[in-house]
Amino acid sequence: MKKLLPFFLLFFIAALLGNLQSYGQNKTENLFRGKNEIYFKFNIFDRAEIDVITRIISIDNVRGSEVWAYANRQEFEKFSRMGYEITLLPSPGSLLSDAELMKPAGSKTPSSPGAWNFYPTYQQYVDTMVYFSNTYPSICKLDT
Repeated sequence: MKKLLPFFLLFFIAALLGNLQSYGQNKTENLFRGKNEIYFKFNIFDRAEIDVITRIISIDNVRGSEVWAYANRQEFEKFSRMGYEITLLPSPGSLLSDAELMKPAGSKTPSSPGAWNFYPTYQQYVDTMVYFSNTYPSICKLDT
């Protein structure tokens, strides 16, 4: 029986690690369900951490120890290995309707994307490019 104990212990540890990895993959799947990227916030302990983190994900804003960021699936998988606790947030571009996005306050014409103070969703970006190519065909051509 004593000879089998190390085998059972090793088997138990391998099964536990497999379940943890599976849990991490399921969590990532749930975060990205129907999305190409996610928007989230987390806290850092030291401002120097930003130098490392910004090489992995896109930092949107930093206030004190609170960081707001975007990540696609691959970036998030790398970032999640760092052990930060995140809070998932709605993408700022999803908080306004497309009609509101395309108009500056009080205007009936689209604004330039440079007027946005957030990242548009992918579909909002595509819609804007289609608008420009249709409205200004002599100077703008849509290419994939």
